[in-house]
Parts: sequence; structure tokens; C-alpha cells
Amino acid sequence: MSKDVKRVPPHSQEAEQYVLGCLLLDSSAFEPVQVKIDSSMFYIPAHRDIYNALQAVFLSGIPVDIVSVAEQMKKDDTFTDAGGMEYLNKLASQVVSASSAEYYASIIFDKYILRSLISLSGQVFEDAYSDSKEAKELLEYNQQELFNLSEQADTKGVKKISDLVVRRLDYFRQVSKTKEIPNCIETGFADLDKLILGFRPGDFILIAARPSMGKSTLAMNMAQNMAIRKGKNVLFLSLEMSNEQLTDRMIASEARVPNLTLQRGEADQNEWAKVAATAGIIHESRIFLDDTSSITVADIRSKCRRFKAAENLDIIFIDYLQLIGSAVKKENRQQEVTEISRQLKILAKDLKIPVVAMSQLSRASEQRADRVPQLSDLRDSGAIEQDADMVMFIHRPQELEKNATTGIVNLIVAKNRSGSTGTVQLVWQGPIVRFDSYTKRDD
Repeated sequence: MSKDVKRVPPHSQEAEQYVLGCLLLDSSAFEPVQVKIDSSMFYIPAHRDIYNALQAVFLSGIPVDIVSVAEQMKKDDTFTDAGGMEYLNKLASQVVSASSAEYYASIIFDKYILRSLISLSGQVFEDAYSDSKEAKELLEYNQQELFNLSEQADTKGVKKISDLVVRRLDYFRQVSKTKEIPNCIETGFADLDKLILGFRPGDFILIAARPSMGKSTLAMNMAQNMAIRKGKNVLFLSLEMSNEQLTDRMIASEARVPNLTLQRGEADQNEWAKVAATAGIIHESRIFLDDTSSITVADIRSKCRRFKAAENLDIIFIDYLQLIGSAVKKENRQQEVTEISRQLKILAKDLKIPVVAMSQLSRASEQRADRVPQLSDLRDSGAIEQDADMVMFIHRPQELEKNATTGIVNLIVAKNRSGSTGTVQLVWQGPIVRFDSYTKRDD
């Protein structure tokens, strides 16, 4: 008969002892150690008590040594249970060099993460068996818990302003030399990029307009520019159009051949040559399409996390926000959109990439004489305006709003948390499903 053997959770008694010994001998080791760990990460209770006492002495400004730590532990009523003076002397005596404290702190941290994973897995097991939560809710919760652990493992700790100043000066010098903003993704529209300096990691960006103003086309053109001309990995989630429709539009746009001409099979030899060349370019790009129509924000979060891990995702486009379903039913749609908006902002921050969502506008803009959109026109929830780091409106002059195929369109940057606002002009070319940059010239 086999006997059940109780497994001991991952830990390193030796690493814990060595770190505490280093701190007892050299208080300067506290700086790198406390960035990596806190007392809760020690597995052995006595070690947690000793570390708490060490930290209390260190923060009080009293010289850190065996005597001062012993006195603090007596005040905390942990001295005897932790082994008393004999154990403190043992900890200090086994240290060869306090310079190794940071390395052994890393071991303590790694074991803590492993124990946390075991604990989380056990909780998943219990929750799944209890059948008290819906499957999607349980998946979303535990994915978030796993992501929190991942974020904790990636933490860099508190930074001193002097270190940050030096780093930022180096950053500005680099920008001055290259004239490029590191980690920002340019849209491919020169005037717009000059104004906003591209999309930043962690930003939640909205492209909003009334129906049939070109939201999907502008987003698609940006995705093309980023993937084809900048080599970025782009995920385009379309809740409205099929993957085939999007692909057709991209081919027409890149080849500059009217989409309707392709759909009718009326392309001539020259146009077919353009299409064939364009198809090869698009084929090599890193654009990924998903036309799942019935999708919740929880589904999007799960899908994007998996995709980022597999494909090193750079940016996400979602077309469009008001079509996203809510996994948790609220009293009204406004509350649901508020929650969706907040979750998309969290997604951008968690994944450290831009999330660009299309959004409908209410009819309020049509009631004004100039019909220029405002932030208050964002449909269904004022929280969208609050959550977004950047909001852009597509506005066509009135003469272009009725069945126009070409013309100048205003792209209004109404909100930009990290930079300038203003208006840039684009050229709308409906037949080839494309926006182009427009630079005003002196005639």
C-alpha cells in the first residue's frame, strides 16, 4: 500500500537564513533587499518575525546589530519563539559576505511566487468543484490573479528621483538624436503623428464618430501602416465586419484599386498587377484578424493575454466598443458600457500596449449648427471620456456627409492625456477605402 506523503511547499531555509544574517551584519544590504521582498514572503514564521524587527530597527535610524534587533523582538514579543539570542548569533555567523544578500532575496521571492501559484491552483480546484461561479467568471477572476502574480514578479520597486532624472535625461538625449519616440507606435499619418507623437504603451484610445463617417476604415488604415510599414504585431477585433470583408478592404486600400471593382470582377490587367503585388506584401505582414461577433470584455481580455504571450502583441484595435457584451449584467446599458470602458483601460495598462477602440457618438452633435463632435457626445457613458487617454473624432464638413466619395476630413484630437490636442486634415478616398495624409500647401 502506498502512503500519502505530505508535500512541503517550495521554500529555501538557507536563503532566508543568509539574507537575515546579511542584514544583521550590514544594514546597507537593506536597500536592494527590501526592493525585492517583504516579510510575508518568508516561509518560516520565525524568519518573518526577525525580518520585521530588522526593518523596524532600520527605519527608526538605530544602528542595526544583534543587540538592537533582539531588543525590538522583545518589544514585539517574538524573541523567544524565534530562537532568542542563540539563533540570531547563528544567523550572523554563517555569513561570508553581505554583498550576496540581493541574490538570496531573489531566491526567497521565487519560492514565494511558486507557493502563491500552488495556493491559487488549489483555490481554482475548490471553486471549480463548488460550482458556485459561472465558468467565464471563474476564468476571468483567475486569469487576473495570475496576471497580478506576473506583475508582482516583474515589479521594479520604488525609485529614487535622482535615478529617474538621470534615466530620463538619457531618454531625452536619445530622442534628440534619433527624432523617434521609443515604444510609441506611429499611426502612419504624418500630421497626426507630429501632433500626438504616436500611441503609447498602456494608453486606451478612442476613435469616435457618427455612423458611416469612416471609423473602421481609419482604424484599418492605421493597423495597415503599423504592421506593413513599421513591422508591428497588430490584432484587429472586428465585431461588425467579417475577416473576409476586412481583408478585401485592406487589399483595395493598399493596391489603390476600387473595392467595388474587385467585388464585381471588373479589374483590368494593370489593376490585377497592383492587387497581386499588394497581396504579397499584406501576406507577409503581422496583422491578425478576429471577427467573433458575440464577445464580452472578459473574452477580449482572455484572448489578448494569450495572444500577447504567443505573438508578442504590439497593439489592439477593437471595432467597436458599443458592440461588446457585458459578462455581468447591470441595471442598464450605461452601467455596462462604463464597466467595459474601465476594463479596456485596465487591459491596456496590464498588457502595456495601446488599446484602440472605435466608438459611436450620440445624435447630440447633429443638433448643433456646426455639427462638430464634443466629448460629451460619446454614446452610452460619460465614463468613456474619463477612462480614455486619447479621444479622436472624425468630422466631415456638411457637404461631404451625403454620399461623398472623396474630400478633406477633419480628425479632431479632443483629448490627449500625454500631449497636444488639435485638428489635422485627412483625405477621404471612399472607392479605395482609404484615408491619406493631407499637408496644406501655399498655392
